Amino acid sequence: MLTTPTEGTKIMARVHRVESSRTPHQCKAGHVIEPPEGYTWAAPGFRSRKRFACARHPFRPSELTTSAVSSVLAAQEALSDAAESWETPDDVQAALDEFRDVVQEFYDEREQALDAWENGDGQLEELRDQAQEALDAVEGVYLTEWPGEVDGVEIDAEDAKDSEDDNVMSAWAEFMDEIREQVTSAADEATGAL
Repeated sequence: MLTTPTEGTKIMARVHRVESSRTPHQCKAGHVIEPPEGYTWAAPGFRSRKRFACARHPFRPSELTTSAVSSVLAAQEALSDAAESWETPDDVQAALDEFRDVVQEFYDEREQALDAWENGDGQLEELRDQAQEALDAVEGVYLTEWPGEVDGVEIDAEDAKDSEDDNVMSAWAEFMDEIREQVTSAADEATGAL
C-alpha cells in the first residue's frame, strides 16, 4: 500500500470524526449514512460544503485537497489500487507510465506558471523544484528484468507467468513483488517531494 506523505500538511482538509450520527447524511459514495452509524466529514477548499464519508468509504488524500497536487495524489491512489492486480511487468510498466505522465504534467504546470513571471518568483521556483524532485523519483525507475531461468532451467517470462510448477510460480511471485516494491517506493518518493 502506498503511503501519502502529504497527509496532515496545510494542503489537506482536516477530517472530523463523529462516532454516532443523529441525522442522516449522504456519503460521498452515494448512499445514505443512517443514524446511529458513525461517519467522518471534511470541507476541502475555501468555503466549501461539508462532505461526508462512512466507515466503508473513507476519504482518500486526493479528496481532501483542492490544490494542484490532488491530481498526483489521485494517480498515486490509482497506482496503489492496481498494484495487487498486476500480473505482468507490462501491467506494471503501463501503470508507472500513467503515473509518470501525471507527475510530468504537474511539473509542466509549475514551469509554465514560473515562466509567466518576468523576474521570477521564489515561491513558484520552490514549487517547480519540488515538482522536479517528484519527476526525478519516477523518471529513474527501470523495472527489474525477469532473470530468464529458474533452478538452472531457461524459461521465458510468458511461460513463467502461466507455469504451474511450484518453483517457477514462487520465482514469478517474488519477481512481481520486487517490481511492485520498485514502483510503489518511487511513487511514495515522488509524492513525498511535493
